[in-house]
Amino acid sequence: MKTFFLTNTRLLALCLCLPLSAMADVSEIRAGFDCQPGRDRLILTYDSASNHPAEKMAEKASATQWNPGALVTYDDEDHIDAMRAEQGVCRLSDGEYQVEILPYPGNGNLQGMCGAWMGASAIVKKDGKTRFDAPFDDSCHRPDQPVIRRVLIRPGKATLIRTTPSGSGLGLMFTAACQPAHYQLRLGFVFGATHIWREEPPGVNDIESLLAYMDGSDNYKPHDIEASCRLRDGEYRYVLHPLIPEGKGCGAAKWASARLTIAKDGEIIHDAPFMQDCGNPEAPVVTSVTLRSGKKPKVETQPAALFYDPDDDASYRVYESESAGE
Repeated sequence: MKTFFLTNTRLLALCLCLPLSAMADVSEIRAGFDCQPGRDRLILTYDSASNHPAEKMAEKASATQWNPGALVTYDDEDHIDAMRAEQGVCRLSDGEYQVEILPYPGNGNLQGMCGAWMGASAIVKKDGKTRFDAPFDDSCHRPDQPVIRRVLIRPGKATLIRTTPSGSGLGLMFTAACQPAHYQLRLGFVFGATHIWREEPPGVNDIESLLAYMDGSDNYKPHDIEASCRLRDGEYRYVLHPLIPEGKGCGAAKWASARLTIAKDGEIIHDAPFMQDCGNPEAPVVTSVTLRSGKKPKVETQPAALFYDPDDDASYRVYESESAGE
């Protein structure tokens, strides 16, 4: 997989054109698609990360997730010389869907306004009819507009999109709720909107940021979370160990993982990873672990495909376009 490198001139343009909060970052984008004939659906994906997480996200990207910057070439005057698209086919129950992933530059002149900014767009057609045709992200020109992170396409149903606010992405988060009044401790994992530039609410932790922790020797070292909850039958202590799963081609959104250990009065009662196999869409992932006084831990799981991209999620909305469904 190719990586897009900037010359010194282009690096200067990047500093001039990006928002101040992102100037120190090395960003990575992966735009692509996930064809799931077993679930009779096609999902377009658009994921981004910065610095160390960006490197790991790129390593985990699947063969159908591309860096849009690598699809653009420039001439000696830093103007776009050529752009190419990546294409693919997804066969579902009602036929073939043609998918095209394209770069979406902010400006044809690298040194112009938004010139160093790069997004991506996608086109999906079936039998000559357009199901989706739009950029995922136009935040450099329209910073108040949401970013399309997922597009869900299914036979006979409306095209749905899942968005996040500009400047945020989709990521794995860990939640914790100690509830002595209800004699329980609830620990869980959620795949939802994250934002690296704000503090997360109490009890919510972005796994990606925990993996971006830098120790005193300028090396990245996972930052564990450790806390306890006292219920009427004793003290429950939990430790979250962020980790990077083995293997490649898991998908850009699945690069961050974690292992959860729970002990009661010093004795371990739960020790398991959030997900065993990041490359298997049907592999169970842990969505929650509930501990109640005097009872064994209750572990709830969900297939990875539905955890990351549910079929019916309130965060989706209908994609509206004059060409959609024609």
